[in-house]
Amino acid sequence: MKKIFLQLITFLLLANVLYAQKPVCGFDIQQNKLRQDANYRVLEAETNVKIQAEVKEIIQNRKMMQNLNIISGGVYEIPVVVHVIYKSGDATPGSESNPTDAKIQEALDRLNADFYGNTNTNTPFKFTLAKRTPTCGATTGINRINGSSLSGYDADGVALGSGDPGASDADVKNLSKWPPKMYYNIWVVHKISKTGMAAGTYIGGYATLPINGAGNYFTFSNEGMMIVGKQVKYNASTLTHEIGHAMGLYHTFEGNDPLNDGSNNCPVNTNPNTDGDFVADTDPVKNLLQVTPWPSDATTNSCTGNPYNGAQSNIMGYGQNLTKFTTGQSTRMQAVMQAVRMGFASSQATLDPPTTNVKATTQIPNNSTQGTNFYEGPCNVTLNDLKYTSYGIYYDGAISYIDNSCNIGTHLLNNTNSTLTVTTQTNRQRVKAWIDFNNDGIFDSGEEIMNSVPIVSGDHTHSSNILSSQLSNNLVIKNKLLRMRIMADRASAPDFNAGSTLVYGQTEDFWIQIDGALNVKFGTVNALFKAGTLQINWNTETESNNDHFIIEGSKDGSNFIQLTTVKSKAEEGNSSATINYQIQFNSNNGTLASISYIFLLLIILGAAVKNKRKLAFVFSLAFVFLVACNKQDAQSIQSDDEIQFIRITQVDKNGTKSMSKAVKIIKE
Repeated sequence: MKKIFLQLITFLLLANVLYAQKPVCGFDIQQNKLRQDANYRVLEAETNVKIQAEVKEIIQNRKMMQNLNIISGGVYEIPVVVHVIYKSGDATPGSESNPTDAKIQEALDRLNADFYGNTNTNTPFKFTLAKRTPTCGATTGINRINGSSLSGYDADGVALGSGDPGASDADVKNLSKWPPKMYYNIWVVHKISKTGMAAGTYIGGYATLPINGAGNYFTFSNEGMMIVGKQVKYNASTLTHEIGHAMGLYHTFEGNDPLNDGSNNCPVNTNPNTDGDFVADTDPVKNLLQVTPWPSDATTNSCTGNPYNGAQSNIMGYGQNLTKFTTGQSTRMQAVMQAVRMGFASSQATLDPPTTNVKATTQIPNNSTQGTNFYEGPCNVTLNDLKYTSYGIYYDGAISYIDNSCNIGTHLLNNTNSTLTVTTQTNRQRVKAWIDFNNDGIFDSGEEIMNSVPIVSGDHTHSSNILSSQLSNNLVIKNKLLRMRIMADRASAPDFNAGSTLVYGQTEDFWIQIDGALNVKFGTVNALFKAGTLQINWNTETESNNDHFIIEGSKDGSNFIQLTTVKSKAEEGNSSATINYQIQFNSNNGTLASISYIFLLLIILGAAVKNKRKLAFVFSLAFVFLVACNKQDAQSIQSDDEIQFIRITQVDKNGTKSMSKAVKIIKE
């Protein structure tokens, strides 16, 4: 009996130890490995400078709005693809090696609740499983791959450090990886191996930082997240924690072990903006993983001498009940979206596949003749709503031709000039671009829209105007997806056409749609300010597939911000008869006072923010309205204020936009 009792006690103690296993993050180990490369250290520092500049701008703009009630504006939808790398015998979903679709969705639901639904600090990110593949096929956003073909994977999973057992990080990622400029890649594995782990702990996951050089281009392509299957569930914060790293956040205890000797000190916090985790409003803390009992809000933080007051519950720390981001962390992540990850915002991977794909081209480029260990290739492409960041051929994984025509592109209006810009790096490069205007699958010489060679080497932004006269030509196919091609090669190499084999360079394709006849034909548009009320009237002569209108305002007739929206009155969005619309802004609901503040703010920003993308982002941060109880009165709107122009933008049911002409407000 005594023997049985001792065995029972031993079993219970063992079960308790197993139950108490704590997941920890492998980020610091991975970062230390990457930082052994001097070039990576430089790129990490350059990226932080760029992010901090964006953070500073966001904070300055918020200070200008300090008297306003700010309500969150749009949400960034980030396409996610989950690669489940299961071990032998686990082909059927349901094990820790191969979690079910439902478990994966549960984990994403928790992730989104921690970001967009967080009651502490709302961060406008929504992570959505991809619905289309890079080649425009339908997908659930979940790929399942047998990892047993990799030596060591079945027994030990992924090796975190050099010398650790298991398959390498790169080999696991290469089993299934989608373009990281369009999708965020998550690999689910059964184990992440690291020798010398503290008792009762295991690696639950790790993710790489967004890395971006001094120029506007990505410089680290093998990015993404590894997470163990047992952490893919709703009641685990590991996924959120790792996404925090992916969006530029460090641990709250960053710098606690400067010599990598296992010490646990208080991080240096002399300058909270640049020391530690680069976030001023996160108090420095030690690694709290092994702290018992768990500190309360009132417990003294040994690094500050003040109560923790929630710092112990930060998602980017270690411990229990990690539920909070700070405002500073949220701001930094939004800055990362602007400075590094705008490619996610341009991706259409979360939409259903199109009913008709972009026409295939017969001009498929061969691999570059001199290999792929070069920096040639387009790095940053902008055209209307298209904002695309790339790597160049070397950092793109030695890929000579990338076809983005399923997921990345933009609309052009046939009556409007547009500007195409392409950034190249390091070497002096020739850049050419074409649009297959007649949609015959061949880029003809007459379809060239850019031919640019800079005078000197170094980072360079090539620019070309696409004229409305080109787009409105009768031979140009309208209202249909067309193919755009951009090619870049070293300027010293031979000249090339759209079907050439490049020497050092790279080719990338995109989709373009030239919108011809407008879905809405506007009649009259006018705006009158009288007796404290701004009244806007417009009518439409015809409407087709129309969904709603956006009312926009401007102080200069060029830079517009959204004021409100109005639904179409047309039945199912279609009408062949004239429809009249009217909207008023007055002091009764506080809206007019808000407009006054908005445009006073625009006066300031007009001088301070010259970059149109930056100016637009200032107002994409929020729709700004004063609460109804605000004491602003209609008399605050006088004829010398800067409310000068109104514009109506029509949005069809597919999201395509067309605009009325801007009209000046008449004041009586």
